[in-house]
Formats: sequence, C-alpha cells, structure tokens
Amino acid sequence: MPISKIYEPNPWASQQIKVGDKPIIPSASTATPQAATLQKVWKHWVESSEAVYG
Repeated sequence: MPISKIYEPNPWASQQIKVGDKPIIPSASTATPQAATLQKVWKHWVESSEAVYG
C-alpha cells in the first residue's frame, strides 16, 4: 500500500505521528484473502553448552 493511501484519511500524519495518535489505516479490500497455513511454533532457549563460537 502506498504511503499516500494512509495520508488520505489522515492528512495530519504527513507532518508527524506521535505517541497517542490514532491514524486510520485503510484496508486493502481488493486483495484476495489466502488460506492461512497452520504451522507449529517451537520455542527454544539456547543454553551455554549449545552456543557455537567461531
């Protein structure tokens, strides 16, 4: 999405966006939604014996 599409409903945003502002972000309704693929998320914490230096 071009930045100009964000400025259209938020003309003030072209000057500055700051904490607490609530800009309106238009949705890309012309895009065809794609089926989401399910993936497992694995979390792993690296321990000192697993670190590789070289």
